[in-house]
Amino acid sequence: MRIFAWVQDHNLFFEHPLFLMTHMDDKQQMLGTNNDAEKSARAFFERALQLQSEASFEDSYAEAQKALELALTTEEQMLIAEIYALLGSLSHELALYRQSIEYIRKSGSIYEKKGMMKETAELCNKLGASYASNSDYTKAIDYHLKALGISEENENERETALSYMHIGNAYSSILEFGSALEYQETALSIAEKSSDKKLIGTILCNLGISHSNLGNNEQGLAFILQSIGIFRELDEKRPLSALLANLAHMYMQLSEFEKALEYSEQSLALAEEMHHISLLIQNYNNLGIIYSEPDCTFRNNEKAKSYLYKALDIATEHEMKEKLMYIHKDLSSLWEYAGEYKKSLDHFKSHVAIEKALFNADVKKQVQELETERVKLLQEKEFEEERIAAAERSAILENILPPAVIARLLQGEKKVLDKFKGVCVLFLDIASFTEISEGLEPEELLDLMDSIFTEFDEISNRFGLEKIKTIGDAYMAVCGAHVKVEHHALKTIYAALEMMKIRREITIAGEKKLMRFRVGLHCGNVVGGIIGENKYSYDLWGDAVNTASRMETYSEPGHVHASLEFIEIARQQSDLVTEQEMPFMIVKREPIHVKGKGIMQTYFIEPA
Repeated sequence: MRIFAWVQDHNLFFEHPLFLMTHMDDKQQMLGTNNDAEKSARAFFERALQLQSEASFEDSYAEAQKALELALTTEEQMLIAEIYALLGSLSHELALYRQSIEYIRKSGSIYEKKGMMKETAELCNKLGASYASNSDYTKAIDYHLKALGISEENENERETALSYMHIGNAYSSILEFGSALEYQETALSIAEKSSDKKLIGTILCNLGISHSNLGNNEQGLAFILQSIGIFRELDEKRPLSALLANLAHMYMQLSEFEKALEYSEQSLALAEEMHHISLLIQNYNNLGIIYSEPDCTFRNNEKAKSYLYKALDIATEHEMKEKLMYIHKDLSSLWEYAGEYKKSLDHFKSHVAIEKALFNADVKKQVQELETERVKLLQEKEFEEERIAAAERSAILENILPPAVIARLLQGEKKVLDKFKGVCVLFLDIASFTEISEGLEPEELLDLMDSIFTEFDEISNRFGLEKIKTIGDAYMAVCGAHVKVEHHALKTIYAALEMMKIRREITIAGEKKLMRFRVGLHCGNVVGGIIGENKYSYDLWGDAVNTASRMETYSEPGHVHASLEFIEIARQQSDLVTEQEMPFMIVKREPIHVKGKGIMQTYFIEPA
């Protein structure tokens, strides 16, 4: 016994028309201009959608064909894509699977060219469903995996759930019931996050089928009954008919033949009303099995043969190989019980031949290769995401700590302490900052400081300085600490003079003011290290830092102020650079009293 996994898409109705149209009379179909052809095509398309929603698939197909004929005379590619997609869905319902594949391919080609990935994923799933119905399970799973990749990348949970469900159905078709159950359970866990009742109802049905295929009939029945409740509430004929057929099959497995007969007849009535090929075959087959069961109290071989051969004729006409395989097996059992062993053997041979063609080792191997490839792609994607995240974290760290310090911390070093000799230290602050900060809105002040300090960072990087920190309006950088820089005093001067060129004109209390900076420079020994265990901060300490800060404090707006020690090193390095003239002048100041330092000889450095 087996259950046919009926649902390939919880709703093959084309749910997302991109155009809303006003219903038009059929007499308007042949109008002269391109615009009139488009309007008429839209009218037929709307009519086809309406008929499809009423499960009138043949009438809907006829209207969609008229719509396509007119749309192809226009340049409306999106309308043409929608009509192709609709015809693909309708062809599937009418068991015209090869035709369905062709229509869906044409629609998908248009959507993909326009970069419409949501629609492309939907059509990949529909294309996979058509290949599965045509017994090409390798291609079916391939397209469902493509749909899954697109849907996950675009965070489309609905289509992701459908993709998992379709893959589960395909695994059921090749008798890999354990894998099928895993995919259906994943599909349900995703679908339950939404309020899409049709989607949940469809997956519940397929989950019930998966349990039944594994022999868990009670669990399977519970899921099927939940699904029936949803679709009765929604008054959906097509899925309800399929659910009733599956429910009948479950009761057959439980040997409750009266209930099986009741639900088969209910399903058959709906299938005949819709003239739904696949469901007609399933119900004729179910009824044939019911009437042929030895334990059935109303067993009737003639009725059994009649129903099974009806199923066989329709399945043969539409080349539905999977269904033919099971029907031949049921007919073999029927004729064996009747003592017609030759007929029984003929049907059994047909069953075996189709089964070998459908479920040979190559097919399962190809499916396994697709699954392995998907796992590999997911691992590569996960690795790439981790690599990007690590790079982003590293970039953030490098904006907080020196690269050499980061490397030591990552190697497990707990206490980071460094001593540097002859380091050039630069301090800069904004003159009259208190007045400026009080005269600007907080957002304006933040934007102003961000733009200025960003330029300072760029200048520091250009000349080999390393920013240590900012405090309020103060900016601190060093040269020659973690990275040795040739002529580091000269490079510090060049950076300071470039910083002084930055111009910002601001308006405070209606008066325009030009921002000006003060810079202090000193050279000496410093100690560097990490402060604290949480929210790491790297800082420098020592007399050289304090002196550079004092040089900035005792500077004047628009001036670069340096200590004697710094100037002596800068002059030594200037003497070494004989091939070019120095772009600055050193101007001696009168000795000044510096707090904590006493009388100091200092200098201004000005552009040449």
